[in-house]
Amino acid sequence: MRPPQPNRPGVGGVSEPYDAIVVGSGITGGWAAKELCEKGLRTLVLERGRHLEHGKDYVTEWWQPWQFAHRGRGEQELYERDYPIQSKNYAFGEATRHFFVSDREHPYVTPDDKPFRWIRGYQLGGRSLIWGRACWRWSDLDFEANRRDGHGVDWPIRYRDLAPWYGYVERFIGVSGSAAVPARRAISARAAAASGDTSRASPPRSPPRARPGG
Repeated sequence: MRPPQPNRPGVGGVSEPYDAIVVGSGITGGWAAKELCEKGLRTLVLERGRHLEHGKDYVTEWWQPWQFAHRGRGEQELYERDYPIQSKNYAFGEATRHFFVSDREHPYVTPDDKPFRWIRGYQLGGRSLIWGRACWRWSDLDFEANRRDGHGVDWPIRYRDLAPWYGYVERFIGVSGSAAVPARRAISARAAAASGDTSRASPPRSPPRARPGG
């Protein structure tokens, strides 16, 4: 780390050695840091955003609709001016706006023919605070889509390669649900049956589990 600067006393000054440095504390960075620490590595996590305390800083979590100034609809003029991209995200709203960056304060550009919606949250935990808590597994129908459709690059892995890791993560984060076949799995199963390729059938989920604390 660089030594602290006279005009920036809060930057640098960390002299201890680290085995690993993780940039970002979102879902990916947070999980990487967890695994590294559990394996005994001295790990430093760098996060550009503000610190959040779990629970305490979820200030609107228990608010009722009538407690919001616009009853959850928000200020549309503000959204168009400051959040033209973030406001397109399904999780953006009056109750969650403080977890998204301002597009006006943090602009970016993309090629005209390749637009991209960059959804960002600059805080401890990153976008893990604004995800929809849905944990669908991909099937081989998904992993083979590029190859079948003739565009992009074929995935170098298949469901069988990730299956044990799906289970590993699901057990830790407390994924629960029914093993019943939803519409998407039914479509995958019909496509697999029509092709005669049973490896394309949508994978089974882990056995149902009780919700954490339930």
